[in-house]
Amino acid sequence: MKAVSLVILLILAVICSLIFYRNFRIQRSLVDLANTQEIRLKEALVNEQKLIDQGLQEKYKADIDSFEALAKKMAAEKLRAKELEDKIKAQDKGKK
Repeated sequence: MKAVSLVILLILAVICSLIFYRNFRIQRSLVDLANTQEIRLKEALVNEQKLIDQGLQEKYKADIDSFEALAKKMAAEKLRAKELEDKIKAQDKGKK
């Protein structure tokens, strides 16, 4: 009877060891999978940040170009307004 109990106990111990080992392997594979996914997400985040930075730089450059063009146009309009004012003043002096 004791021998049968020992055999059953030994079988149960082997089964428990196999279950623990399998559980350990599953846990390790899940950790590895989580680490791999984290690395992929970090790379995707870095790539997305680069795209955002590039888009912002392009927008900034376009805004600067637009501002410079508007400043040139405004300077030309001021010059034109000054010329028209001078012309009106000259006409007013000619009438008097």
